[in-house]
Amino acid sequence: DDCYKDSTAQRVIEKIATTTGVPDAYSEYLQLLRYVPGQYYKVHHDYITDSELYSQGPRILTFFLYLNDVEEGGATRFS
Repeated sequence: DDCYKDSTAQRVIEKIATTTGVPDAYSEYLQLLRYVPGQYYKVHHDYITDSELYSQGPRILTFFLYLNDVEEGGATRFS
């Protein structure tokens, strides 16, 4: 997969693994989201059906990287 093998993506993946202590082999692929003004994620449960069958297993954490600064908004809330 060209995106996964990209040198910038690999540096990000390595930094995430170092920060979390979770090896890349147990991680999902990176997902990038771009929101335009007014867009947002609605409240949802972050669970993947049958994820225990995947080689990385069920998700144990989510790691966010924000690529820009905003003057207001942009919050992520966990409940």
